Parts: sequence; structure tokens; C-alpha cells
Amino acid sequence: MEVYRKVLDQVERAQAALTSLFYVLTIVVVSFQVVNRFVLHWPVVWTADFAVICFIWLGFLCASQSVRKSAHFRMTILLERQWKGGGKRVLEMFSLLVILTLSGVLLFEGWRITVDGLREVSPGLRVSMAWAYAAVPVSSFTALLFGIEKLLQQILGCATDASTLGKVA
Repeated sequence: MEVYRKVLDQVERAQAALTSLFYVLTIVVVSFQVVNRFVLHWPVVWTADFAVICFIWLGFLCASQSVRKSAHFRMTILLERQWKGGGKRVLEMFSLLVILTLSGVLLFEGWRITVDGLREVSPGLRVSMAWAYAAVPVSSFTALLFGIEKLLQQILGCATDASTLGKVA
């Protein structure tokens, strides 16, 4: 389990770096677009496509990272109640199974749309739409890895609170 955690720490670091990169690129490109369009009155066509691709990657990478940090969407009102026995643990495991199932479906379908995207070209950038669509299978794959880690922690009884899980030193 320790080796798996260390590998996932590296995956999370890479995702955090990519998330930061896409965040900065989105701000820079959108700012460039606004200045060109409204100040210089010179619209640049490619900026909208580039910003959308960055935003797609940003959203999916953040969704994957939220699985590692136990910050994903779930019915926390049920999890925070004082359940007798292992009720809370069962609900957490159910939540993780839902995440794993959804991530598997997104991985499969994301791969399909990415391959289909090889035949599409973005109008402004003139690059394959597979660059945008690839965010779905890549992030779904890492969400699966993170979800498996969480499920193993629940099964082995070594889960800690959400504030300490997935922290990168």
C-alpha cells in the first residue's frame, strides 16, 4: 500500500502542476482576448478555443484531485451523522464504489470520444479536438487510481480524516 501511495503522490503532484499551468494559461489567454477585442478592436479567433480547452482540462483534473482529497461530491449529511457500528464506513465505501463506477464509465466513453475527436478540428486553433477530449479519459483514469486507494484504505481500516488524505508534502 505504501508503494501505491507514493506513486499516487507523484501522480497528484503532476496533476497539481498541470492544474496550475492550465489555470494560469486560461487567465492569460482570456485577458489577452479581452484586451485585443475591447481595447485594440482586434479580435483573435484562436483564443476562445484555447481558453475552452484549458478550462476543460482544469475542470477534469480538479475533479480527479478531489477524489484523492476526499472533497468529491457526496451526501456528507449522511456521512457526518453518528451512525452505530460501521454505518458511516459502509456509506463511505458505497460513495467510493459510485465514484469508481462513474470513473470507469467516463474512462471508457472518454476514450471513445477522444478517438472520435481525432477526426474533428477546432475552428479557431485548427488542432484536433482530441486534445480537449483527452481530459476525460486521463482524469477518469487517475480518479480510478485515487478511488481504489481510498477504497483500500476503507477496507484495510487505515483511512484517516479527509483533511490529511492526499496531502502532498
